[in-house]
Amino acid sequence: MNFMKITMYKAGKGDSFLVEWNNLKMLVDSGTPATQNRKKNPKFPCSKELDYIFLTHIDYDHIGGFLKLISSSEKNPFKNEVVIYCNLSNKITIDKDDYVGFKHGTLLQEELERLGISCNDLVNQDVINLPGACIHAISPKKEHLSLLLNYWDEYVNSCEKVNVKGYVSSEEKKFHFHYPDTSEPSKINLKNDIINITSIAFIMDIGCKKVMFLSDTHPDIVIDGVKEYLLKINEDLLDLELIKLSHHGSRHNTSNEMLSLLKCNRFILSTDGSEPYNHPDTQTISMLINSAINHGFDELYLYFNYKIPSDFDILNEGDLNVKVHRVVCEEVIV
Repeated sequence: MNFMKITMYKAGKGDSFLVEWNNLKMLVDSGTPATQNRKKNPKFPCSKELDYIFLTHIDYDHIGGFLKLISSSEKNPFKNEVVIYCNLSNKITIDKDDYVGFKHGTLLQEELERLGISCNDLVNQDVINLPGACIHAISPKKEHLSLLLNYWDEYVNSCEKVNVKGYVSSEEKKFHFHYPDTSEPSKINLKNDIINITSIAFIMDIGCKKVMFLSDTHPDIVIDGVKEYLLKINEDLLDLELIKLSHHGSRHNTSNEMLSLLKCNRFILSTDGSEPYNHPDTQTISMLINSAINHGFDELYLYFNYKIPSDFDILNEGDLNVKVHRVVCEEVIV
């Protein structure tokens, strides 16, 4: 088929998507364990149906469902031909022919080893040719994987002590949009957010259509990866059909500079909008409106897998030069 269907699963604050094309199925993250609940997600695929699996990073809200599946299995639950991509295997490629092992195994690594499941690493500028499609990785950078390795002990010891003050959006979802919007995310020390900056983010080509999955990565990393990609294809602007926005619409993971490189008016925001994060941030919505106006769109489509996060009020929405569509749905067709 010359189109792509993206199913958005209910994963709480997490991510889980099924991408289908040419009778192939690719799971991008698996949400929390509850994501596999058939009452919540009746269309969640059986393990034997999957052709490709991308686990973008080790946050539990992205790999919990996968962990639940393999930890309860006595043997490999996937078909032999399945291809899994993640940067969580025993060895991470830092430089060509130079491998460094994690100092501490994670539960995921242990379960993969137990079942004899192998994974493929994926880093910036890697290209994967699939039947009828092509994937171009724009994140993570090799130096960030190295940073993850260096701070692994420190992360393991402190991961339960993360202070989210200043990193959440607890305001009521009512705001005025001001054009031009000049707000930019505050800079975050990469060391303090090393798990997210090592997220796998990629562009997927199918025919002449392109979509982008940004996982939980940071805008500066996306900017670098997109500029490298644009240089390869000799273009100044990346024309996209759809973008899965980074980190559930957090203001720290989107920027005006990043959006200036991406001509797109369709965005997926995967979040249930619950405490303590209350995603998406109103600053992010403002940046998306600003981008749509700058790129000459008169309509902006925001796709949500829950209703609550779509219930925000742009107090001057009637005066905008762009119509904002809030679409709560399970599937998006590209």
